[in-house]
Amino acid sequence: MRCKSNSIFLNIQYLCEKFRKNKKVIHIPAYKANAIDVTAAGDYYAAGFFYGLSKNGSLEQCGKIGALLASNIVETVGTKLTEDCWKIIKNKTNEILN
Repeated sequence: MRCKSNSIFLNIQYLCEKFRKNKKVIHIPAYKANAIDVTAAGDYYAAGFFYGLSKNGSLEQCGKIGALLASNIVETVGTKLTEDCWKIIKNKTNEILN
């Protein structure tokens, strides 16, 4: 099944509308990280944010998941996280969403 760019656009449009209605500033604290390579940090943040959105997370939860993923990838050279790292991320993500 292919994802059409319109579905992503509509999700972004939905988020923007939600922000406008709430008129609330949400502060997402950064996770401490020993940054050695920022390659893919934005991609991982977006992936985490959209994952949270797909699980009906609040904007704050989505931002926290995005920050979690980004903080992990900047501690890695390249763009691939280890299986152990993904297990930790999965547990922390479940904590954020629950």
